[in-house]
Amino acid sequence: MRHLTISILALLLCATPCWPDCYIPRKFQVENNFEGGACGWCATESIGTYLGYREFKGIAKWYWERGWGPTSHAALTALLDHWKVPYHISTGRRYADLKAISDRGLPAVISFHAFSYYGDGKSGHAVVMCNCTDEYVEWYDPNIIGSRYRYDKETFMLSWGGWAIVLEPNGSTPTAPR
Repeated sequence: MRHLTISILALLLCATPCWPDCYIPRKFQVENNFEGGACGWCATESIGTYLGYREFKGIAKWYWERGWGPTSHAALTALLDHWKVPYHISTGRRYADLKAISDRGLPAVISFHAFSYYGDGKSGHAVVMCNCTDEYVEWYDPNIIGSRYRYDKETFMLSWGGWAIVLEPNGSTPTAPR
């Protein structure tokens, strides 16, 4: 009986999920406590500060206070172009693109259809993708600091708004990409 108990305990410990290296630590996560639409700014600030870009600190609040309003991939790429931050964007709803980003150990800002997430069908939502495998995608929501979610590939493809933006590390990344 003792060996069975130890075996079951060992199995449970081995089955505990391991969260990917590109999950952004809580201290870098920026909470979206703005009224509607700043989720992408918060996600971008979280990733930017995590990757060592000091100029990203406070951008969500700065842009929201100046009336930039809801985030779009066009607004985000305009900011990145202005600051000359190297990035890649995928707009073709290709799951393989997300897998390639994840295989490099990098997080990405991705879009969601709001109806699949909030049920209102009126606006989109941006989250941070932490991991993408052949079977599932893991992400966290800037509206809920410390959150972690996993959608199977089929559910994710129904929910994904189709774009992803990945920032390239600037050399002072706190944890080296895989």
